[in-house]
Amino acid sequence: MVMARFVLYSLVIIVFYYDSILAANADKRILLTDPDYADNQQLHRDIQVLKSTIQEIKQMDISQSTLIQQQTAEIANVQTKTVEIDNLKTKLQQQTAEIVNLQTKLQQREKAHLDMETKLQQILSSLGGGGYYSHKGRSATPVCVPHDPDLGHVSSAGYFANIYGMEYDDAEFGANMMSQDVPCAVCRAMHKTSVIMVPGKLSCVKGWKMEYKGILASGHYDDAGASSYICMDHSVEVLEGGAKNENGYKLFPVKAFCGSLNILARNDEKRIPLTDLDYADNLQLHTAIQVLKSTIQEIKQTVVSQSTLIQKQTVDITNLQTKLQQGEQA
Repeated sequence: MVMARFVLYSLVIIVFYYDSILAANADKRILLTDPDYADNQQLHRDIQVLKSTIQEIKQMDISQSTLIQQQTAEIANVQTKTVEIDNLKTKLQQQTAEIVNLQTKLQQREKAHLDMETKLQQILSSLGGGGYYSHKGRSATPVCVPHDPDLGHVSSAGYFANIYGMEYDDAEFGANMMSQDVPCAVCRAMHKTSVIMVPGKLSCVKGWKMEYKGILASGHYDDAGASSYICMDHSVEVLEGGAKNENGYKLFPVKAFCGSLNILARNDEKRIPLTDLDYADNLQLHTAIQVLKSTIQEIKQTVVSQSTLIQKQTVDITNLQTKLQQGEQA
C-alpha cells in the first residue's frame, strides 16, 4: 500500500515535469523534420500512458482501501464471534451441569413418589376359613389360613373349637361360583393413620382416599352360627380344585331392607356395595404426593427445554467455528 502511493507520487511529479516541458515548447515553431518534433510526440504518448497508469493506481488504491476496511470489519466480527463461542461453551457447560443436577433431583423425586405410592404390601396369600355355618358356638370372625400351616401335636381333648374352609354359596358372586373355595390375602396399609369400611358407598368423602371397593358379604341370616360382614371383590377368585360342597364358613351377598334403614328407601333387597377408605396422615401424604407429581413434571419439562436449548447452541457453536475457520483461511 505504501509502495503504491510512492509510485503514484513519483508518476505525478514526472507528469508535471513533462507537462512543463510541453508548455515551454508550445510557442516554438517546429518542423516535421526537426528531431525535437519526434521527441515531443513520444513525450506526449509517454505522458498519456503515465496518466492512464496513475488512474489505474488510484483505482487500485481505492479498491485496496475498501478491501482493508472489509477485512478489518471481518476481523472484528470474527473476534466478536470468538467471544460468543467462548461464552456459549461456558453456558453449555453450566447447562450440562444443571441438567445432571435436575436428573439427579428427578430420580430422587421419582423414588420418593414411588415410596409414597407403595401403600399396600401383601404379607400373606392364603385360604379363607372360619367356623361351621350351623354351629352355634362358632367364631363370628373369619380368618386367613396359610397354605402351609405349622401344625401342633395331635390333641385328644373332648372339648374343642373347629375351623373349616370358606365357600361362596350364592350365584350372585358369579357364574359357576357355587361352593367354590375362597382365597384371601393379608395386606398391610402403608402410611395410613386409619382404615375403615363404609357399607353402601362407592365414593369417598373429602379428605379420604379409596383403597378398595367391592360387595358386602356375610353368613346366611338363618344359619345358627354367628358371622361378620366382610368386603368381597366384585370379581371374586377361587382356589383350584375347591369346588366340592363342604359347607364350612359360607358366604352370601348382603341385601338391604327398608324399615329402620330409612336411608335405603325404595332400594329394598338390593345388594350392598362398599368402599374401604383411608385417611392418609391428615391429608399431608396426599398433598405431598400431588406436590411431588407436579415437581417431577416441572423437572421433566425443564430437562427437555434445557436439552433442546443445548442442541440449538451446539449447532450455533459449530456454525460459528466453521465461519471462523473460513475467515482464517481467507
